[in-house]
Amino acid sequence: MKKVLFALLLLLFWSGRVFAQYDSPISHYMFFTASYNPAMVGESEMVQLIGMHRINMASLDGGQVTNFGINSPFKIRNTSHGAGIRLANRTMGSVRSYQSAYVQYAFKQPTKIGNFSLGVDLGFVNNTIDGTKVEIPSESEYHDTNDPVIPTKEVSGMAFDMNVGIYYSFNKGYAGVSYSHLTSPLVEVDDKITDTVSGTMYVTGGYDVSIPDTKLTFKPRTLVMTDFASYDIALTANLDYNDRVWGGLTYRWANSVTFMIGTNIWGGVSAGFAYDMPATKRILGTVGSFELLLEFDFELLLNK
Repeated sequence: MKKVLFALLLLLFWSGRVFAQYDSPISHYMFFTASYNPAMVGESEMVQLIGMHRINMASLDGGQVTNFGINSPFKIRNTSHGAGIRLANRTMGSVRSYQSAYVQYAFKQPTKIGNFSLGVDLGFVNNTIDGTKVEIPSESEYHDTNDPVIPTKEVSGMAFDMNVGIYYSFNKGYAGVSYSHLTSPLVEVDDKITDTVSGTMYVTGGYDVSIPDTKLTFKPRTLVMTDFASYDIALTANLDYNDRVWGGLTYRWANSVTFMIGTNIWGGVSAGFAYDMPATKRILGTVGSFELLLEFDFELLLNK
């Protein structure tokens, strides 16, 4: 597998510039909406502390993704706001990794037809290449261990980043649009390798449908990601019982089918698990992807 990763690395190095895909799809996107739309920071009346860990294409060493965030609503006089912090780390094999960290803020405006919110993330992205883990195949006809383009140590670079979003909620539904990497950060990993982080647009929406004479709520959700060269469409159907237990399916267009289940363990502590089964020929070479969710919602009481 390392040889395959190395071949991919060489292909990216060939032009001297690489496209860094920072925005990996997540299965529990409906629980951590602030991870892709800063306008959705502080949407609940509670402080949200949330973490997710994902193993992509487990048997193929597709890398891992960890997301963490904390956000809360607050008021200044008669105005409503939200603020938070979001951290992410993504590995691709043993050679490449991407990190990001943001401070998040949202301004919220209630109206007669619903609530509107505008949000922004300010932070940085960081790219790391561990040259000590690069292995050059003995059959390679184009590169050798003395190739100056291949780093011989761990190198990294950092650049400023900015994300923006807008969000609208009403009674039992919501919709939002956001754009990540607005500044198209140029990350100089070293003097021979630079990464340009292309922007990604997100469109999301959802609606809650209460089933009469039961404690069940049907919660359809959707999330569309696109960099205008490719796209990822997720269609989700979740069923929630009394805000205690949930389960459902997500279909990612021409990609995978996700099975998810979760529960409120105690008080504001919830946990979830998702399994992504490939819906393409990739199912023949991988056992799929796994994702864990842990969330803690609590009220912050300040003594005057």
